[in-house]
Amino acid sequence: MNNFKNEENMKRKTKRNKVIYTCITSEKDKLLKPTFYNNDFDYLCFSNTPRIQTEPWKIIPIELEINKTPRFTARKCKILYFEYLDPKYQYSLWVDGNLDIIDNPMIILDSMIKQNIEFSVSKHPKNRSIYEEIEALKLQNGRGTTINQLSNQYNEYKKLNIPPYPVLMSRAVFRIHSDKCKKIMNKWFYHIENYSVRDQVSLSVVLNESRIKWSIFSLNLFKKLFRIKKHISCI
Repeated sequence: MNNFKNEENMKRKTKRNKVIYTCITSEKDKLLKPTFYNNDFDYLCFSNTPRIQTEPWKIIPIELEINKTPRFTARKCKILYFEYLDPKYQYSLWVDGNLDIIDNPMIILDSMIKQNIEFSVSKHPKNRSIYEEIEALKLQNGRGTTINQLSNQYNEYKKLNIPPYPVLMSRAVFRIHSDKCKKIMNKWFYHIENYSVRDQVSLSVVLNESRIKWSIFSLNLFKKLFRIKKHISCI
């Protein structure tokens, strides 16, 4: 294990099968230089503003989805990892653009590998159900989606008799790549396309109704590994 400051090790060429990646669209966030650097990972940032350059991130240009918001493009990159990442990667960590990595993410990934867990996210700081989360989002004017979309999502979930699953936090998403994981991600993205871009609501539904082995890590562990920075804008 090496600290980020060790530039020689950082630039060493290896055939890594682990990746940390993010997506920054329309300069919503400033690309953060991670406080903690792990040389076992590649660091990739997908962006439509490729002039952002911060080590150790490799910038990969992308185009915004036609007739969609920048947020939708970022969600697609976040969820459909297999459409963006090289197949050589067996393990990935998605981080939102405003997350600073402050400790070793292998703390979680090692545990996942030992327990054959394919997907892991953290507990949400608000102890509420998916339905309570939708109502809270409506009071905040949708936060990136419309009130009508949220109402339709609420009504459709009720019609499908979906239980009031606890909402999850998806700022950081750990995955072990597999066909099963890919199938679940396609289902998650279906909810994004057909209901709303508020992915933390639909994630809980998709995971709880899947056969994938997944886990929730504590907020204390999240705070040990990550620091949340403020967004530059509210796109």
